[in-house]
Amino acid sequence: NRKDAIVKDLQPDFVDWNVFGPLAKEYGIRSSSGGCEYQEYYRNEGDTDPAVREQTWNNRYRLFGDSGFVTNLQNTFIADSSCGQGGYFTCHNGLNWHRHFLETLGRATTKYLAITQDNIACSTFNRIHGCYCKGCEKQFRIQLKRRFSNADLAQLGLTLADLSDFSARRYIVNYGLIGDDAVADPIVREFMKFQYLSGLDAWADAVKRCKNLARKQQRALPCGGNQINAWGTWPYAVAISQFCDFVEIEELVGVKEKMNRRTLQYKVGLASGHHAKPVWVRGPVTDETREKSPMLSTSWWTVHFAEALANGGIREFSLGVNKPWTGEEATKDYLDDPQLYQLYIDFAAWMRAHSAQLTHRKSAASVALVYSLPSLMFRRYDALHTEDGDRLGRFERTAKLLEENHIPYDVIVFGHPELWDDEPTFERLKEQYQLVILPGVDAMTDDQVQALLDVAAKGTIVLADEAVSSDENLNARPSPASLVTLDRSEDNILRYGAEASGLEINAPPEVSVNTWTSCDGKSFDVHLVNYNAEIEAERMTPATDILFRVRVPERLRIQRCIVSAFGEPDREITFHRDDKGVSIHLPELHSYTIVSFTDGDSIETTQREAEKRRELDRVQVRQLAQQFDLY
Repeated sequence: NRKDAIVKDLQPDFVDWNVFGPLAKEYGIRSSSGGCEYQEYYRNEGDTDPAVREQTWNNRYRLFGDSGFVTNLQNTFIADSSCGQGGYFTCHNGLNWHRHFLETLGRATTKYLAITQDNIACSTFNRIHGCYCKGCEKQFRIQLKRRFSNADLAQLGLTLADLSDFSARRYIVNYGLIGDDAVADPIVREFMKFQYLSGLDAWADAVKRCKNLARKQQRALPCGGNQINAWGTWPYAVAISQFCDFVEIEELVGVKEKMNRRTLQYKVGLASGHHAKPVWVRGPVTDETREKSPMLSTSWWTVHFAEALANGGIREFSLGVNKPWTGEEATKDYLDDPQLYQLYIDFAAWMRAHSAQLTHRKSAASVALVYSLPSLMFRRYDALHTEDGDRLGRFERTAKLLEENHIPYDVIVFGHPELWDDEPTFERLKEQYQLVILPGVDAMTDDQVQALLDVAAKGTIVLADEAVSSDENLNARPSPASLVTLDRSEDNILRYGAEASGLEINAPPEVSVNTWTSCDGKSFDVHLVNYNAEIEAERMTPATDILFRVRVPERLRIQRCIVSAFGEPDREITFHRDDKGVSIHLPELHSYTIVSFTDGDSIETTQREAEKRRELDRVQVRQLAQQFDLY
């Protein structure tokens, strides 16, 4: 009933995974949908009658048989209690399940202007205990025959004849290959890699089919989904971005939390899309297992909207979610809280008014933090209880150190050649960074080692805390790869990080800083976010008397300094330039401010162009919706 009012108030460009609509024919607004749950098949079986439950299971088994349900190390199907009673986890290597999923996804494809599929990163080894179904076992035998020669197998006590009925499940159980023993075994590592590859292939097949269906309607179809669940940084979630047109994170809201920073997750999301795809955060999903507290306040949302934009993402406006002040069902929905809804309206209007600085921009960070798939993908394989030796922890602590000391940075991904294309990363290394930090990275391809040697020879500082002792498959190198490195000590990170960033600022630790170029490189923008939010009191405590000086590209002809602060009119201020950069003084930082050093009228010109694109898109969406009866 409130559709018209909400469209008028928020003027959305896109409505993600929501029944709110239809919007395409009348408003020219894009919307998305998906198929059934990607890795689960369930229905809420509230009936306590055992005969009813048995019939439900029989119906499921008639659909999929033993070609779709996940099978564990005990050779039994795995039930799921999280999404309705009697649910079962599924495997896309079971062709009956994969076909069923594609059918449901195809129905959504013909009606919507984008596909957003839930839980595409919830592979069997991320959420549950792995899969050893007939489909997995059969496909893995094929992979083993392709990957291992007679000589390789002989070293492992196997022959090609053994592979005719080889069972990964039996092999792991018989030899107790769990934890460190699993990581040490080349057959098990190959099985882990197979699970990555087959999972990626399944989603790639779904995307290909969706896009082909849309092509028959002569339209493009963006595809993606919830690939980074609960702010996770799983290796599989990173790798799956290559088959997505956008990167989507599902937020899990804990309770009684302080104003947590999620900077790193946005940066990992950007890196997983080679810094070329949008990052969206949807939710929040509330953790119902813990005590409620008044955390979803206007100050909480102010910071999280700002944090997303400052780090290259978009924080979605969540409609139809209960605002858990007390945990009682009678508490208000977000839409029904006047202050919070007004904040939604204000932020939506501010984002539209600053499209020039928020879209088609590029990171100007000179520091890169490496996320290594070879070092993590085998060691963060929960199904076999492997551990990464605190490698992800070192990565996260390094990011926190950079953030707290106001050193803007990017994440870049060093991939596995069977999962990932490193060429875009190597190009960024050559063109952009003066400091590369590798916390906990001990496994690399030869090409990755060479790329670091090349940038080090040109003057880029490389900081590492481990020798490169393994290749991309965790096979030991005959001798550790020789890199020109310095110790990844805290002192070195701060010293070389400050030099590389070219930023001097006196802001408190509660302020974060990012640097971008926008307007086709004609504006250099410093984004500042104040995290000093009092959640329960619903107010922000401003940071005051901020001075900063930053190095800007030499090619930029700066004529103006424009301050765009949320909740305030844009204004021009005086700036000073010397041989170390440009400097300004900000008397107050309330929540979110963009300081743009720019030439004449590039921001205004780019803003007008963005508004024209938006209106043209609405016209085109209306036409498509009328032609094909789209949602």
